[in-house]
Amino acid sequence: MYPYPPLQRQTKVCELSFKTAILAVKMNRKRLVVVLDTSIHIYDITIMKLLHSLDTPPNKKGLVSLSPNNENNYLAYVASNVSGEILVFDALNLQAVTIIQAHKTPVSALSFNFSGTMLATSSGKGTVIRVFSIPDGQKLYQFRRGTYPAQIYSLSFNIQSNLLAVSSDSETIHIFKLDERAREQAKQQNVKAAGRGGNSGQIVGGAGGGMFGAWIPEAFTDMWQPERDFAWFKLPPGSIKKYNICAISNSTPLVMVATGDGFFYQYSLNAQDGGECVLLNRYSMLDPAEKQEFETSQQEAASPPDEDQL
Repeated sequence: MYPYPPLQRQTKVCELSFKTAILAVKMNRKRLVVVLDTSIHIYDITIMKLLHSLDTPPNKKGLVSLSPNNENNYLAYVASNVSGEILVFDALNLQAVTIIQAHKTPVSALSFNFSGTMLATSSGKGTVIRVFSIPDGQKLYQFRRGTYPAQIYSLSFNIQSNLLAVSSDSETIHIFKLDERAREQAKQQNVKAAGRGGNSGQIVGGAGGGMFGAWIPEAFTDMWQPERDFAWFKLPPGSIKKYNICAISNSTPLVMVATGDGFFYQYSLNAQDGGECVLLNRYSMLDPAEKQEFETSQQEAASPPDEDQL
């Protein structure tokens, strides 16, 4: 891999070589993280010096998330390939912080918010989305994406951390609202779980029953009905099953999606009432001259959701 400075195109700073394939590369203003199948390497991005290496279980998908925040500079990665354990590592001070039993099955996606204070995860089937507080690893929210299994492609918070967009190989993009009502429900569930000796996160090195700590039994979590989505929209038929990533605009109520077939979509989001988002524009990233604008009214867009949205 060849890191480049931001203001000088095609000017190589250094070259990093590895014996096995690079599965993912993450960076923020202080750290660069290189993910291999069974190891993670952390570099000081200012001088490109190797600071620390972590041995990991096989991680064929290169699932990691690096916080963009300089102070809450956390790295999250899968700690098991047979269960949903996630280890949160302080990339600034180079020490393990928390182990979270996020799901019963292996995690299929994970992502920090902008401030590094929340971590979103998805279950192996992609039907349940959970949000945990960082660094203590307490469960804050739980949402249901849909009924049928799906491969989760991206989890994306808005900058205020009150909305979470989720994209997958299904036709529907879901936006969940991280509001006080859902959080209060989570608090009540965590209090009940604590009374039974359960906990979703275990501080590394802290007291309480082994390295991975206790976690909320699946039978109890099933009693807590996950929240449904706040808003949604369907991608055009040609983009279904194509790899995609989504994001919520920091300045305007827009949801943006880039798809593997080279298109970029903008959807209008009703930030107050939610509901179905309206397609505004479609751009071709392969042909900059190609742009398609849409003038669909809110009334025309308000068609009932499909099975995946229910």
